[in-house]
Amino acid sequence: MSFSIKLNKSKQISFRINPKGSGIDFILTLPGVTITVTKKASKGKTNSQTPDKQYAYTKIHHASIYQFQQAKYRSLISKISRLIKLNTLTNWLCPISLLMIILLIMIFLLPLSIFQDYLSTNSRDFIIIILSIIAILGIFIKIYVHTIGRIKLENYIDVNQSKASKSTHANPWLELLDPEKLWQITGVLKLQEEDQRENAGSTTRYERYLVKRKVKSPFYLNTKQRILQLKLKEETLIITPGLYLIINKSKVGITDASDITHTSKAAPYAETEDLPKDAQVLEYTWQYVNKDGSKDKRYKQNNQVPICNYGLLKMESENGFQLILLSSSIPHK
Repeated sequence: MSFSIKLNKSKQISFRINPKGSGIDFILTLPGVTITVTKKASKGKTNSQTPDKQYAYTKIHHASIYQFQQAKYRSLISKISRLIKLNTLTNWLCPISLLMIILLIMIFLLPLSIFQDYLSTNSRDFIIIILSIIAILGIFIKIYVHTIGRIKLENYIDVNQSKASKSTHANPWLELLDPEKLWQITGVLKLQEEDQRENAGSTTRYERYLVKRKVKSPFYLNTKQRILQLKLKEETLIITPGLYLIINKSKVGITDASDITHTSKAAPYAETEDLPKDAQVLEYTWQYVNKDGSKDKRYKQNNQVPICNYGLLKMESENGFQLILLSSSIPHK
């Protein structure tokens, strides 16, 4: 805390508070003199950020799922949505019905159960039969959804389009599968100079979500095509050689693979979390760093931070689809 006294020509008395980046000024103006008391912002000695710090933040948006429901795919969208709803229903139906049957049997097997006074044997048997029918029906629906009910994807994909897509999108498939870690970027933080010194000298930080990947066809598709599933923060993106499917619960969107453009580039990034095994480390810096790149010794916990040569992948289309991914290895060329 510091203070200063200056002469002035004012004939009034006033008091004001002036917040600023480095602290807060308390200014008392009296006739002939101005007294300023400055309280500097306290700098914590840990790696935690100030909760109320303001950043230039950009959220990554993509179009509504309803914008990816072209008329030519309306039938496919309807069938996929119906199968997802049926599968969700059976996920509840079967276990609840079986559990109720077990509970009823246990209740009436107990020698002094009070429930025996309220339900006759016929009532018990009727309830068990109804629940058994519901459970069996649920099992049959589950079997149907995962077998003969599956949709033949080849009926909806143009063969020539599929072949062209395989050729065009060979590299993006490798870029999505090869990295040990893949993150969806959901927001971008542009840091001011003062904030950069507290973030390993980075000008940009990403709000990111770890993406789960698997090369497997979803239960509702019957296909010999190679299918890649990306579990994003809010949706699942299913990539086939000819189509991109966007699934959010039972909502379905579809767009042609040929409508999606792919771009990729190297993106050096300060990794403050666990370092992926395949990451290429360019150099090391400090979590809290001075302007000249040296360690800021004012912090007790100031760990070394690797600058990794990550890959920045972008998928987008003219109808509003936008997906930005950060991979733990540089893109394939």
